[in-house]
Amino acid sequence: MNRLRTLHGALSALALTTVLVVFGVVSACSRTSSEKADDYDEATKKFGVFVSSGRFESADSLVRAEYAAAMVTGDSDRWCGSKVHEAVLNYYLYRPDAMLVAIDSATGWLDRQPETPTRMMMLQKVLQAKGTVYSHFYNNPDSAILYLTRGADAAEKTGNRKEHALALANVADAYKLASRLDMAADFYHRAILEADTAGFTPEDYVSLYGGLATVYTGLRDFNNSAVWWKRTMDLWPRMIPFEKFNNLNNYGTDFYYRRDFAGALKTFKRLDNYLDSLPSADWEKNFVAVNMADCYLQLGMTDSVERLIPDSYRYFTEEQPNPVAVSYLHTLMMRRAWQRGNRAQVEHMIAIHPFSDTLRPEMQLLRLEFLSDYYGESGNPVKALDSYRRFKTLEDSIRSVAVSQSIAANRMAYERDRSVLSLKAENALQEGRIMRLLAIIGFVIALLLVIVGAVLVNRRRVLRREEKMLAKIAALRTETVRSRITPHFIYNALNHEIRNRDAGRESRLEAIVSLLRHQQFVASDIVTTLDKELEFTDNYVSVQSDNYEGRFDYIREIADGLDPEHLWIPSMFIQILVENAFKHAFPGVAPDETCRLMVCVRQPAPDRVTVSVFNTTPPGGGTAMFPSTGTGLRVIMETIRMIRERDNVEIAFNLTMQTLAPDGSETGCLATYTIPLKWMEIEN
Repeated sequence: MNRLRTLHGALSALALTTVLVVFGVVSACSRTSSEKADDYDEATKKFGVFVSSGRFESADSLVRAEYAAAMVTGDSDRWCGSKVHEAVLNYYLYRPDAMLVAIDSATGWLDRQPETPTRMMMLQKVLQAKGTVYSHFYNNPDSAILYLTRGADAAEKTGNRKEHALALANVADAYKLASRLDMAADFYHRAILEADTAGFTPEDYVSLYGGLATVYTGLRDFNNSAVWWKRTMDLWPRMIPFEKFNNLNNYGTDFYYRRDFAGALKTFKRLDNYLDSLPSADWEKNFVAVNMADCYLQLGMTDSVERLIPDSYRYFTEEQPNPVAVSYLHTLMMRRAWQRGNRAQVEHMIAIHPFSDTLRPEMQLLRLEFLSDYYGESGNPVKALDSYRRFKTLEDSIRSVAVSQSIAANRMAYERDRSVLSLKAENALQEGRIMRLLAIIGFVIALLLVIVGAVLVNRRRVLRREEKMLAKIAALRTETVRSRITPHFIYNALNHEIRNRDAGRESRLEAIVSLLRHQQFVASDIVTTLDKELEFTDNYVSVQSDNYEGRFDYIREIADGLDPEHLWIPSMFIQILVENAFKHAFPGVAPDETCRLMVCVRQPAPDRVTVSVFNTTPPGGGTAMFPSTGTGLRVIMETIRMIRERDNVEIAFNLTMQTLAPDGSETGCLATYTIPLKWMEIEN
């Protein structure tokens, strides 16, 4: 049951991450530069074979040889590779402390080195390995999320979309383990979207589909869970034993939460029969026994749990202690005693195993549901009502998240379907071109036509991809513009203008007209001059700052030697951040505090420019007055992606919370772009 989602959630995260760490290390180290010795390349391949086949002594000898060779040759990249191998080996030998030492050694060195594809791949793997240590060995989901997210960011920088998709799935698993199901669903969707363009095989989708289906089951969003469970179970013949156990168990959980206890029991019995065919499956057999016992009790079949509950309780308290499983069994034992009419035993168990808010949400729901039913029948309406209210509050919070995730799922499904259709259409066109080329080759000079045809096909594909990307970005920009320049904004701006004139203050009409004119062209312009982007910012601030009279501080700094009129910048890059500050941050700042906005353009190195936007935020980071749709950030990321593919230029974007005052009293959101100066310079 999903009541034990801690157990099978941990297994899911462990399975995916373990595969990634082993495969990723071999891949990263085997793709070294041409200067690396042939024997080292061969050694890294052997390491993967040794680990995957359980030959740990051979793997240990190989790691020692790698380390010794690196020390002799002074090859620091090879030394780092040996540390990454050492971390993986310690994982399999169940030595988490030694694993962390090796990871920290590799991470410390990588953080001090210039980025290369090989180093970024190694950084990705050690960060994912560190996240696995915290999730599997130390049960620290917050730290696991931190390092797995950093690993996903490193994977994105490598340009390897398959690795990035798998890294995103690892982050989703960590959020699922932490019971943050809304974030888990978001990252699973992102992983699936990335996987659709990364050439995943059907086997690769098993963990993605199954993970997302499990999340929707936990959210009680059964419309979405049904869709993803069908896709998952269609892949049953392609699953390995672990995946079959995990997905079939979670599939039974979905029936349980639908209150279809007969369907859940049938699914768990099918899983129990499957486990009979596997060696050494004691943990899994006891795990399924607890779930079957719950179904029997829900169906009123008390006699059927006579052996299941005692045997499983003994296993999870003596042989494989697990507090979550034991808490689950305590609730089942209470229900069994109640169904037998043994009220004294129920009261005794409630006293020695009381309800606690520290229990996982699934355990809380199960216990509160039982207590509500029990106290209601026992003639204790006060306790029954209290238990029922707490049960409904917790269940409603889960359903509230489910509603928002359902909306997000529809949006993500649309994006995914559109991406898939686009890929199918492009593949169909490509197949048609190949057939035409083959026909032409039979009648004309083959070599010449192949060369010419290849050039034309590549050019058309590039243009088509760029056109699609430009259209998508333009649509996002239009949506962003429409969401901000609304009749409400215009009405307020004009009212301010009237009041300014009546009071004899400076007119803002010219700034308002400039803003409205700017919106007519910004959606179609991918780049603009830094001067125009800053001019929009000045006009927008001059209009909006009237709402914060006496407590607004706007600072704009341009580094010496930089001429905004002769520098390109992607349009709306500053605009979106400034508008977000007025819309989502400043409305929540206390009336007695200053709203600070800083736009700084600096040149930290001769070859690059940084553009930073800082704004103060209220406690919690924003206000719910105008909920964010995320469209602005999507515009930024899609524009960066388009420029990278079109111009082969890397623009880095970083969004963090920043403490401005030395005493930590003023915090805010700091967004920074790092842009190559060569790309920004406008040719005369």
